[in-house]
Amino acid sequence: MAVHVSCPAVALPEHRVPTSAVIADLERYGASGAVLRIVRNLGVEHRYMSRTLAELAEPEGAEARNAATVAAVNHLGAHAAADALHAARLDADEIDAVIAVHSSGVTMPGLGVHLAATLGLRPDALHIPVTQVGCTGGAWSLALAADLVAAQPDRRVLVVVAESLTSSYRPAEPGMVPAMYRALFGDSAAAAVVTAEWRGPGLRVERTWSHLLPDSARYYWMTLHDGKGQHFDSTSAAVSAVAECMPPLVDWLKDAGLPQWVAAHPGGPKIINSVADGLPVPVDLRHSWNSLREHGNTGGPAVLDVLRRIHQAPPPHGARGLVAAFGPGFFASAVTGTWQEHATL
Repeated sequence: MAVHVSCPAVALPEHRVPTSAVIADLERYGASGAVLRIVRNLGVEHRYMSRTLAELAEPEGAEARNAATVAAVNHLGAHAAADALHAARLDADEIDAVIAVHSSGVTMPGLGVHLAATLGLRPDALHIPVTQVGCTGGAWSLALAADLVAAQPDRRVLVVVAESLTSSYRPAEPGMVPAMYRALFGDSAAAAVVTAEWRGPGLRVERTWSHLLPDSARYYWMTLHDGKGQHFDSTSAAVSAVAECMPPLVDWLKDAGLPQWVAAHPGGPKIINSVADGLPVPVDLRHSWNSLREHGNTGGPAVLDVLRRIHQAPPPHGARGLVAAFGPGFFASAVTGTWQEHATL
């Protein structure tokens, strides 16, 4: 049975912050030359932030920072969702299920309930709130939505992934790893509709995949930090984690079919290069590099931004593709299928 993904919509906050401004901010708080060299080599030219660098540098308790984070997630998520419905030519009351994903900000009820009120979703729409998949969120939610549609073909699923990762920005915090995440992260939301109907050019999902690396819980993690809000950290093992995920992904692809085009999570240069090096066929990852350069690592929404860029320069009808993302766990998720430029019987 065919499962189609509509063209993703992406929402960005108002503050476009160049890396030069981040470097100046880190210098102001005494970052070392080694830290600044790492920041310059991350491949990020700009990122979009829900608050200014000056606002984020102000002393602030966890409650106030969390409230601002949740507000940003809800605002961006609602905008992306509305645009995705428009792209799929659907009204909100035609949606049967919503997968609402965010890892930044702690709240109950969450993003899905906000979307129901803002968009006008039906009261009987199935809600699936997800808060712990991090950067894997875009690919993971597409995989879950595809499985839901395959199980019930008349179901129309709205996927919304929103993050305000820059809420963790604290320039005075010492160390290489915190500075790297401060410079990598951006805010955004992305949304798409998954149905059994062809609703425009895009990916037709045929198979889904997930993989949890054994004993990898301490590769990358998030905690509440010193009363100041959410804090992301990792060990050196995180650098090689994507490379460790590639052999089982390639084994799966040998049965599913090797890709001719790839939307890979643009979490950083090492992640994109690990995907390129781990695949047995050459692939063009310029859309992942461009997303990283223009938006930074926005977490779960990022791979959907890459897929959106592929819509702007689409592969041939029938070309096999792969959407893959990687995140805390250490966990990988992917979907594969073919590009459908037009409806087929």
